[in-house]
Amino acid sequence: MYLKNGDGELHLSPVDAVVALRPSFDYLDRGDKKGRQEARELGEDVSGDEDEPDAPSQERVTVKFARPESDKVKQAREKSYHYLKKRQDELPWLPTTVHKRNSASSESEWQKLLCTRTEDLSLSATVDLNTYRHRLLPEPEPEDATSSGSRDELRMALRALRTLPLADQIRALMIRLKISQFSSLLPLLPRATPAADVARVLQQNAQLVRGLWVVRSDVLYPKGSQAPRTGVSGELLARARDWMLYQFTQKSFLSRSELAEATRLPNDDVTELLQQVAELVADRGWRLRLKPDPQHERSYPEIAQRQHMLWEAKHQQLMKAFKEGGAGGSPSKSRRRRQRSHRDSVSASSDNESSGEGGSRGKHRRASGSATGTVKVKVEPPESKS
Repeated sequence: MYLKNGDGELHLSPVDAVVALRPSFDYLDRGDKKGRQEARELGEDVSGDEDEPDAPSQERVTVKFARPESDKVKQAREKSYHYLKKRQDELPWLPTTVHKRNSASSESEWQKLLCTRTEDLSLSATVDLNTYRHRLLPEPEPEDATSSGSRDELRMALRALRTLPLADQIRALMIRLKISQFSSLLPLLPRATPAADVARVLQQNAQLVRGLWVVRSDVLYPKGSQAPRTGVSGELLARARDWMLYQFTQKSFLSRSELAEATRLPNDDVTELLQQVAELVADRGWRLRLKPDPQHERSYPEIAQRQHMLWEAKHQQLMKAFKEGGAGGSPSKSRRRRQRSHRDSVSASSDNESSGEGGSRGKHRRASGSATGTVKVKVEPPESKS
């Protein structure tokens, strides 16, 4: 409770209890009953008024026996309005004394709300009115896309994260956020954490894409893991995701068909990779769901240059893996080569079988010769006639 008097002072007083007062007009009924009684004594006609009869009349009384009720019915009855009203009417009345607002007793109680020891309550530091109001009623933070889940759940998890080392905190946050601006990541960490340390540790778990930090693919898809729906290995998913992120470093929009054709992944995995870091724009394709931050790259030019070199090296590794028939290449070509080699081996075996059958009919027996391909033929003598 607070009270601000005419001198511009603010006094705060604790509130121990609150008493609710409700009006009761029973005295009106008693006054009306008394007036009718006096009129009756004077001989006036009060027959039209509702009042109790002079003599008690005989009435038929119906006796009802209460049935045994279950606990559920009893609880429902105790929550009904009639039961609560009956309990309220049964509460005893307490006699009280009313003091008017300008009386001496009211003024004495009113003075108890004012603090008289103002010399011990001086503030060590003063702030302006806007700053003080902002501290009392902070403005809500604007909604952005740095959160992949509920913001309330993220705030609840921050308390547990701050007990971990800085590297583990950043790793857990990036796995949850997937993509974030550097300025949006700093408020989620302890206040005393230097920005330079955050930028240094951030490179261990994230990669820079157009000024935005994106969680590394090998962190999101470690070796030995696989997609829960399609069963694709984590290595193929990480390689396809790196190809997608590299394309975003080169251009603003990426089509879903281009990613699907390059990686040859199932449709569910392609959609999941895009939804992690991008949003769909009608008639243009997919783009990063956060606005690029070139200012961050200018603030940390060494980190930006190092990340650029890492992306170029990653691109060379991807191209080499694609040529070998991995994810992002052309698996259909390697599949056609395997099918063609399989057909050649099948045709060669069938030729050998047919040659063997022809030799048996002509009573010829062939044996493989030397490496030059020569064939030795042995002719058996004809059977003698008896």
